[in-house]
Amino acid sequence: MSAPRAVTLALVALALCPATGQAAPEPRPSYRLRLAEESLWLHGPGGEPLLDLRPELAVALEPARTRPLPRRAPLRLERVTLASPVLERERGGFAIRYAGEHAGARYQLAIRARPGTAGLELELEVHYALERAVRAEVLRFALGARGAEGAAVLDRAYRLEPRPPPVISDGLAPRLARLGPLVLYGGEGIQALWLRRGERGALGLELELDHEANHPFRPHLRCGADPAARVARGELSATYRAAGSRARARARLLLGEPRLLLPARFPRGRRAALVFTDHADQSSRAKLEALAFGETGASARAGRGLVGRGLAFTKTVFAGAAKGYEPQLDDAGYRALLAELARGGVEVGLHSATGASDPPERTRALLGSFRAAGLSGRTWIDHQPVTNCEAISAQGWDPRSAFHTLPLLAAAGFTLLWSAEDVVPPAGSLNLLAPEPRGERRPALARFAPTPAAAAAGNLRLFTTLRLFVTPRELVRRLSESSLAALERERGLCLAHTYLDTWRAGGRLAPRSLLARVPGSRGREPRLRLRPEIDALFARLAARAAGGLWVASLAEVAAHLEAALAVELVPESSGGYRVRAPRGVTGLALIAPTGTLPPGARLLVDGRPAPLLRAASGEHELALTLAAGREARLSLQDSRGRPLRFFAEAELVLEPQGSRRKP
Repeated sequence: MSAPRAVTLALVALALCPATGQAAPEPRPSYRLRLAEESLWLHGPGGEPLLDLRPELAVALEPARTRPLPRRAPLRLERVTLASPVLERERGGFAIRYAGEHAGARYQLAIRARPGTAGLELELEVHYALERAVRAEVLRFALGARGAEGAAVLDRAYRLEPRPPPVISDGLAPRLARLGPLVLYGGEGIQALWLRRGERGALGLELELDHEANHPFRPHLRCGADPAARVARGELSATYRAAGSRARARARLLLGEPRLLLPARFPRGRRAALVFTDHADQSSRAKLEALAFGETGASARAGRGLVGRGLAFTKTVFAGAAKGYEPQLDDAGYRALLAELARGGVEVGLHSATGASDPPERTRALLGSFRAAGLSGRTWIDHQPVTNCEAISAQGWDPRSAFHTLPLLAAAGFTLLWSAEDVVPPAGSLNLLAPEPRGERRPALARFAPTPAAAAAGNLRLFTTLRLFVTPRELVRRLSESSLAALERERGLCLAHTYLDTWRAGGRLAPRSLLARVPGSRGREPRLRLRPEIDALFARLAARAAGGLWVASLAEVAAHLEAALAVELVPESSGGYRVRAPRGVTGLALIAPTGTLPPGARLLVDGRPAPLLRAASGEHELALTLAAGREARLSLQDSRGRPLRFFAEAELVLEPQGSRRKP
């Protein structure tokens, strides 16, 4: 056996010096990483086994699909055999490498300790030699008794509490697990974390690089039918990987018992988001104006209506005329109104190109007209996929179809695509990310890459919705103060499927009208105004929007989510954090949970004191704005201005036992 090698690491134990003075230096705890052919156990300072870092790798790979399956076939994971570990020395640190091949894919896992950063870095790289449909790729790590003690994953409400397995960390939240005195942060390429029991009952941590259930796509199996017909849907959720393509996943293991800084979903002070994604079917210029400003032809553009009260939403429209629908983008007055709404923060997207089925040539022309009108929306919502064959959830996804629309949308900048799915949260909830049950997935907004065109675009997202096309009374009830308070409490997200500018004088949709005729108004399209109870609802939403509720467009919310959750917090051996932003982000909220900061402590950003927002719960929140590729450094001071360490120091001793070494 080789002589042990000690590496000094900064821990996230947050052994902070008290504000009244510097604590006397304490002995550094010593962790041991014991490398053998069949295991890589990390042992705690007391010698107790915490976590086996030699994982099991299980995958489900198939030949790339050309058509959706009528139903989801059973998922059978196959284990990938990993070769004996290879130990390399790297600039004062080390790397332990594992490799394996399966079904045309090569997997390479590196576990590194680097000088200047805390803990261990885990990186898995995959090279696909053959074209593949990836149904699942999962790393599973065994936990020792001490690592399993109080094990928990951060749930969708940002709670880190031990619960009986299985439990998942997913749904647009940091991927984080506490394992005894360890913390694992899942970074780029980690879709979900699970705590689950294995075949023999032992608790393990699973890192999902990919799983089809995290991004379900169920296209309709035929189109052109009667719009009232019920059409079966197929299964096409696997990720397409081209021959020669690569994928990467990263995570960081921190030693100690950390108090955490977490990137929040939403900008500073916002605890939840409500997005109305509004369909085009019922819309006309008069109706949309009444929705936005309280009344058709209203002289005052502020103080009433959805937009007049400063609230944004996503309004989708038809770009061209179709039988049975009012003129929209092809009407000069409607087009001018859309431009006014866009200046007020409303995202204008498309509800298919028209209300009829359109061949690609017509869709291409109307996409050009839409952009030529100065509209920059990113959202595309399929209109009636059972009749509109170009719908993404009909044949628009299919490269073999005469209605292959997807490349046109990607080229035109449409990146947010409706799944044509309305999901039902728990009873009474608005939250598509509802935290209970903790063993259920919530794929509200997910990467869309089931075909070569979608994978090549790289930036497409599929979103699901909560249907809120209901009567005015029911809408007021569903958006009650108690429901909105619960949404904020859970740091939730509601993407509502709506037809807000609805007015019908009669017929089956009349009871769902949010608008009413102005008394004395006549004609085929009379002057309209918001029903009083709906304007009162918008007033309540505006009051909440001044606090913790973000009422915004889908494009704005999605852009912030993607940027904020890509931010990486790297603990440094100096005792501070380095915050890295691969994408530009404005108002990034970093949450310091209750008890993280000692009394009187100050947080510094690049050496300058930063103002903190303190919530009633005792949490602290810091807001940062970072340009793409830029970094900021966070440090601490006590109440007298003396430096405090975020992290205690520890010693990591590597004990190789018969591993191969790279010359």
